[in-house]
Amino acid sequence: MREPLIALFTAAILYTSGPGLAAAEDFTVIALPDTQNYSEDYPEIYTSQTQWIVDSTNDLNTQFVTHLGDIVNHAATAFEWTNAVNAMSILDGADMPYGTCVGNHDINYPGDYYDPDGENYLARFSPDNYADKSWFGGASPSGLSNYQVITVDGKEYLFMHILVETPPQELAWAQEILNDNQDKPTWVSTHRYLFNWSILGAGRYDDFNYTFESAYRDDGISADSFYHNFVAANRQIYMVYCGHNHAEYRQTSTNNFGLTVHEVLADYQDGDNGGDGYLRINTIKPDDNQIEVKTYSSYQNDYETGDDSQFTLSVNFDDYTSDSPILSFRQGVDGYDGAVDTYVSEDSSGSSYGSSGTIVVDNDTENSLWGDDEAQGLLKFGDIFQGAVQEGDDAPTRIPLGATITSAVMTITLSDDVDSATCSGLDFNVHRLTRDWSESSTWNSLGSGISTDSSSEVDTTAIGSFEGDNDPDSDYSRTVDVTSAVQDWSNGSANYGFVITSGDISWCDDGIEIKSSDNSSTVERPMLTVSFTYTVTNVEPTVTQRLTATPVQVNEGEESILTITAEDPNAQDPLIFWLEGQQVGYATGAGSVEHAVLFEDEGTYTFSAQVEDDETTVDAGSVTIVVNNLAPVITNLTSDLTVDAGRIFTYAVEASDPGAYDTITIAWDLDEDGEYDDGEGTEGTTWFSTMGEHIVRVKVEDNDGAETVGEFIVTVVDVAADGDFDNDGDSVDTTTHVFTDADDETAFEFCMAGSGVTPAPPAPYDAANCLSAFDADNDGDVDSDDANYLLGIKTVATVPAMGIAGLLLTVLVILAIGVYGLDRKTRKR
Repeated sequence: MREPLIALFTAAILYTSGPGLAAAEDFTVIALPDTQNYSEDYPEIYTSQTQWIVDSTNDLNTQFVTHLGDIVNHAATAFEWTNAVNAMSILDGADMPYGTCVGNHDINYPGDYYDPDGENYLARFSPDNYADKSWFGGASPSGLSNYQVITVDGKEYLFMHILVETPPQELAWAQEILNDNQDKPTWVSTHRYLFNWSILGAGRYDDFNYTFESAYRDDGISADSFYHNFVAANRQIYMVYCGHNHAEYRQTSTNNFGLTVHEVLADYQDGDNGGDGYLRINTIKPDDNQIEVKTYSSYQNDYETGDDSQFTLSVNFDDYTSDSPILSFRQGVDGYDGAVDTYVSEDSSGSSYGSSGTIVVDNDTENSLWGDDEAQGLLKFGDIFQGAVQEGDDAPTRIPLGATITSAVMTITLSDDVDSATCSGLDFNVHRLTRDWSESSTWNSLGSGISTDSSSEVDTTAIGSFEGDNDPDSDYSRTVDVTSAVQDWSNGSANYGFVITSGDISWCDDGIEIKSSDNSSTVERPMLTVSFTYTVTNVEPTVTQRLTATPVQVNEGEESILTITAEDPNAQDPLIFWLEGQQVGYATGAGSVEHAVLFEDEGTYTFSAQVEDDETTVDAGSVTIVVNNLAPVITNLTSDLTVDAGRIFTYAVEASDPGAYDTITIAWDLDEDGEYDDGEGTEGTTWFSTMGEHIVRVKVEDNDGAETVGEFIVTVVDVAADGDFDNDGDSVDTTTHVFTDADDETAFEFCMAGSGVTPAPPAPYDAANCLSAFDADNDGDVDSDDANYLLGIKTVATVPAMGIAGLLLTVLVILAIGVYGLDRKTRKR
C-alpha cells in the first residue's frame, strides 16, 4: 500500500522591497539548450560553455544552470556521455547548482536503440551524485526527473526538470513536490514542449505536430496535456523553458489562477559547429518584476540581438506563491466571535468585569500601604479549532485539530502602562490556565482568584512575560509567544486561555490596563496570530463517468473508444487513469481520458478501469465489447483465360484476413464437383483436355469458420484452333478449317512427316519447333496422338496434294480415326 500524501501548508514571509527596505538582489540563471552535437563532435564548445559560466559567475551573480535536454546525440554512444560529463564536471567543481532534463536523444538512438529507463543517463547523472548538495531537492522514483531549491537574498526559488514526454507517474511525483512547496516560485524545464515551424505555425506540440514527429516515449503525455493538466493547474509555475525544436520562440499563457505563464523555446543545434555555443542568460530582477533575457555564445564571444534572442519578461514573483496559512483571531474581525476576557479583583471580590472595555492587572489596585489587593487578567481565544481538513474543503478558517503549530503570538494593547519610577522594570507574567472560568467569574467565585502556585489552576511556569512600562512611550503593544500552549490545545488539551498577573517590586503598587475584546477600538483588541502546518485527509476521486465504449460491437480490425472521466476534491491532486492494469492518462484535479483500442481478432472482450489519486485507487467500471469475425478477402485471383486442350496452365490466388491473428486455409475445386478437394495452397498447375468452359473455384477460410469463395472461367480450345503454328500472327480460318497461311500448312506437313524429310525444313519448321508447336499431349513426340487434335479443323478432303508426305499424313489420319477415336478425356494435375 502506498504511503499517504501529506499536504503541508507552511507560513512564509514573502520577500518584498520598497521604501525603507534594502534593494533585492539581481541574479542570473543560465539555460543550456541541446548540447548533443557538442557531445558528439565539438566537445571543446561544450566545455567552453560551462567554463564561461564559472568564470562569469561573479559578474553575473549566476545562481543556477538549467540544461534543457539532449545532453548527447546518441544515447548508446559512450564517448558522447564522457564528453558531456567532462563539461558538466566544471560546474561540479565550482559547486554551481544545476539541473538536467532527459531529452529524446538521451534515451533513443542510434537506430532502434531505446532506453526508456535512462540507464546510460543515470550512470552519469544519478541523483546520488547530488545527495550531499544543499540545493538538491530530490528526484522522481525513476530518477529521470529532479528538482532544486536555491535561496537568493532570503527568498527561495524552485527549479524542476521533467523527463521528455512525461509519463503520468512522473507527473504525479512532480505534483507532490509542488504541493509541498507552494511558497516557492517555480521554473519548469523540460525538453520537447514548444515548436516554431515557420509557415506551419508555432506553439505547443499538439496532435498535428505528432503526425509529423511521432512520440519518443510510448507512455508519455502530449505537450498540451502537460500544460493544461500540470502547468496551468499549479499557481507557482511562472516559467516553462524547453529545447528540442531548432528555433527560438516564446509565448505567454494564462494559468487557472489568472496568472501569466511564460513559455520559452531555445535551441541552436542547426547553427554552425553544432550550435556555436549559444546559450541563454536570464537575469532575474525581483525589484523590477522582470527577467531580462540575452542570447550569447561563449565560443564566439558574440550576442544575438534580434527580438527572438533578446527580450524582457514581466514576473512578479510574489504573485506565484499561495496564500500563507496564517490565521489571526481578533474579536469582531473577519467574523470571529470567540474571544472571552475579564479580570477579577481582590479589592472588589464579588464583582465581575466581563463587559469592561479594559482588563486590569495590578499587584495592588488600591495602592495601599496596609496590603496588596491584586487584580488578575483572564483571556481566552475560544473557537479557534476545527476538525480535520479533507481534500476539497475550503481553506481552513480555524486551526485544524492536530496541526503542527509553527508560531503562535498573542498581541495585547495597553491603554495604561506602569508610570511610577519605583516600578521601573516591573514584569507581567502569562500562565496557561488549566481550569475553567467565565466572563462572569469573580475573585470569590474562583476561590480567591487564580493561584499561580497551583498546578490544578495553571502551568506554574509562566509561558511568557512582558514589561509594564512603555519604552518608548508611543509603543503600547505587547507580544507574547504562546506557541507551546496552542500546540497543546491542538493536540487535544482543553483550552482555558491565559491568566496575566503582576510581578512584585518592593514599594511598587502600579499596574496596567489592557484593552479588552469589548473595547470600542476593534484594531486594538487582543489578537492571537497562529501559523501552522496541517494534514489534509485524502478523499478518494469521484468517477463522474464510468468506463464506456463506443461502439460496444465492432468488427475485427476496427477500433472502439473507451472513455473515463473523474475528478478529485483536491484540485491539486494527480489523477492517473488505468485500463486493464496500464496507465492510459493523467490529469490534475479533474479530467477525462479517451483511449482507442484496436481489435485484431474476433471474440468477447471485457475491460475494467480504475482511477488513482496520490493515495487511493477507485473502481471506474467495466465494459464488454463484442468483436465480430469477418470473412477473408480475396485480393487477387487468376483472371478468366483461354488455353489449348491439354496445355498446362497455372492458377493462383492471394488473400488476407481483417483479423491480424487469424490464419487462413485455401482449397480448390478443379473438377466442378462442388468439393474443394482438388488442391491446396495459393497456387498450382493443371490442364483440361475437354474443350469448352470450365469453372475453377477456390475457397478461402479463416480459423474462425468464415469463408470466401472465388472463381474464374477457363475456356479450352482445340490445340490448333488458332492454327498459327509458326507464331507469325496469321492463323487458320476456324469456320472453314482451311489454312489461310501456307507457312502454317507447310509446318503441319513437315512435322507429321517426321524429321527425316529431305531436304530438311527450314526454321521454324525444324524438329525442335515441331515438338513445341504440335506436341499437344506433352509426351515429347509429335505423332498420331497429336493428330487427333488436328482433325477438328483439318480433314483429308481439304488437304491439297502433298506428294509422299501428304499420303503419309492421310494414312496417319485414318489410323488415328480408327484406333484412337475423337474423344478427349479431362486430365488434371
